[in-house]
Amino acid sequence: MIRIGVLGTGDIAVKHLEVFSELDVEIVATYNRTKSRAEKLSEKFQLGKIYDDYKLMLKENKFDALCVFVAANIIKDVTLDCLDYNVPILMEKPAGISVAQGKEILEKADEKNIPVMVGFNRRFMSTIMKAKEEMDELISINVEAPERWNQIKQKPKFNEEILASWFYINGCHCLDLMKYFGGKIKTINSNSEYQKYYRANVEFEEGVIGQYQSVYDNPGNWNITLITKNKKISLNPLEKITITTKEGEQVHELSELDTKFKPGFFLQNKYFIDSIIKNREQISQPAVGIKEAVELMEFMKQIESDSKSN
Repeated sequence: MIRIGVLGTGDIAVKHLEVFSELDVEIVATYNRTKSRAEKLSEKFQLGKIYDDYKLMLKENKFDALCVFVAANIIKDVTLDCLDYNVPILMEKPAGISVAQGKEILEKADEKNIPVMVGFNRRFMSTIMKAKEEMDELISINVEAPERWNQIKQKPKFNEEILASWFYINGCHCLDLMKYFGGKIKTINSNSEYQKYYRANVEFEEGVIGQYQSVYDNPGNWNITLITKNKKISLNPLEKITITTKEGEQVHELSELDTKFKPGFFLQNKYFIDSIIKNREQISQPAVGIKEAVELMEFMKQIESDSKSN
């Protein structure tokens, strides 16, 4: 059985714990800054010994892997400390709240030759995997990623630092999928206004054309349209895929796993346990390693920099 340590027991961590409870893992110890929250969760999940000092947790226990699910504004520092433990790491996205933070993690991970997988769970969603499977010759990608900004700003759990970095924290989801479908980026042209709207036209090296738009305080769904040589593939919302061909239309909903657990989480975490820890494989798609996560942040920085200059 794989022995893991969990750092962070916030809302997103609970979704991971639901999956780990059904995988071949033992949670040896758990850290949360507010110890009482972890203690409360231990009534539902087997969390091992509970700490409010993660450095002490790392010192006192033996792990095969570490899972870092703390808030985005502290995830860089916690992950850097975890890298000193010399075991594979699964960290929540994003890999910090700036390119510089992501690069710090990448440099240390490379220096110590430790695999760091970043949790872009949507790549493991059944609808996204179906879209990837159905793509023949991709021509264009259209991504719409609205944000309910006024609602988000009212939530007390998001402090000013988190809100100021919201484009990296939440915008990474759809922009990662754009890169995942499109491949390596050749050129980017953006025209944005900071925390009002982000727009980008992207040309990929294989000739695919992409368009991205995120309007803040817009009530719509995140959605992606893929135009291929023979198909129109619509993910609207991302949890539903419609494939249109000359012969007609096929509609697919989420798989049973993606309805039982947060979509994509089961296959993502199973990949981390089976491929990265048990089989010691290199991180490969659909999984995202720290290097690819930093490349995504650099892509986002180009769009964000343009918005701040307007």
